[in-house]
Amino acid sequence: NRPKLLILDEPFEGLDPKSKSDIIDLLNEFNKDFGTTIVLTTHDVNVVPQIADHVYVIVHGNIVLSGSPSEVFHQVDFIRSINLEPPFTSELIANLRARGVMIEYTVDFEKLVDDIVKLIKRSA
Repeated sequence: NRPKLLILDEPFEGLDPKSKSDIIDLLNEFNKDFGTTIVLTTHDVNVVPQIADHVYVIVHGNIVLSGSPSEVFHQVDFIRSINLEPPFTSELIANLRARGVMIEYTVDFEKLVDDIVKLIKRSA
């Protein structure tokens, strides 16, 4: 059966990293191969950039942020102000920029690593 819509509530809660990665891969395959729209709730902000095209941050029933993962998660100070932990990549980029390192904003971990390696090689 190929569902057009899949709704999941906290599908990553309590999973080990490997199982979490497997579920992310499976959901991305469903979306790509079958065109399934996936709506999910999660407090695990680190998985959101790996799976979402669009993000809604809801606080007390109100949408307080909306946009692509990149648009939403680069707002590190606001995310902290609503008692959420920003994704690791967002925290790292914010800290680097605060120290004068001009690095392109991304929520893609692999791209961030590549960008940091390039910066290190240029400064060596």
